[in-house]
Amino acid sequence: AYFERGGVIPSLYLTRAEPPAPELIEAAIRLCKQAVNLMPQDPVALCALGYVKLEKGSVGDAEKLFLKALQKHRKFAEARNGRALAMMKMPGRKDKAMDLAHETVALDREYVAALYTRAMCHLVRMGKDRVDMDHYLEKVLEKAPGHYDAHFKLGAFYESLRYLDK
Repeated sequence: AYFERGGVIPSLYLTRAEPPAPELIEAAIRLCKQAVNLMPQDPVALCALGYVKLEKGSVGDAEKLFLKALQKHRKFAEARNGRALAMMKMPGRKDKAMDLAHETVALDREYVAALYTRAMCHLVRMGKDRVDMDHYLEKVLEKAPGHYDAHFKLGAFYESLRYLDK
């Protein structure tokens, strides 16, 4: 549902997924803040809070947390991926999001979330760049055949090109 909010992707690709309940997000934020207070140097705790902040819509705060996690562990793929997700929703940062998504995939070619983020970067940049979106969605489905959103978005992509036999 993260990509469903904020008008960052074309309507053809919207699944109309329900966002998490606000009270669950707030409870998760409290829990992750406790983890960060107990382990302020832990990149996993920082990223956990960052991802929950993304769900809340606090992309600036989330991006800072991911950056802090990267300062602790420079090659932490989850932090790079989170930063890319945050930047996708920041004005004028879509190209940087694509760069980070590319770096994340290069760090770990088996990391399904990074492959999906890379595909979503292509989708967010739809006006200038649809090239390779299908390639990355297909890679996601190779590694996670049950990824329903990748199936949906790949189908919508083929439909937009009138490849109805796929």
